[in-house]
Amino acid sequence: MIERDICIIGAGPGGAAAALQLAYQGVGCVLVEKETFPRDKICGDALSGKVSTVLNRMDPAIMDRLRASQKQADMWGLRLSVPEMEALELELDKTQAPQGIAPGYVIKRFDFDHFLISEIRRHACIQLVEGILMDPKHHAGGVRAYYKNVGGIHE
Repeated sequence: MIERDICIIGAGPGGAAAALQLAYQGVGCVLVEKETFPRDKICGDALSGKVSTVLNRMDPAIMDRLRASQKQADMWGLRLSVPEMEALELELDKTQAPQGIAPGYVIKRFDFDHFLISEIRRHACIQLVEGILMDPKHHAGGVRAYYKNVGGIHE
């Protein structure tokens, strides 16, 4: 029998971050995920500076552990584009970054989820329950692709 005051459904980045925040506040919870980790999910694979800020506020060492995993690539800018419109490019100034640390990262969702779950497992007050299929009648599909040697993008 599981007894906790808080139950979080979904152990993706949002649910994992909520559980971690509660743990850092000394509040236990149950985190329920329909899949079993490690698992992959379609995603854009980008972590904005806001993600770094939120994780850093929970635990300043958490971003050090993520960078030490060496699964991420530093992100110093981005390009947003849609068909038939001019692309918007945003390049971030490396001289404004504290200690040269990138404000954002690109990391495969598989690797980021694995990292977050390893952080979850560091906290005994978070009970992770995996493999709980909640509604087998509803399904969604997605496609993701990775490209190499793409030109015309600022390095």
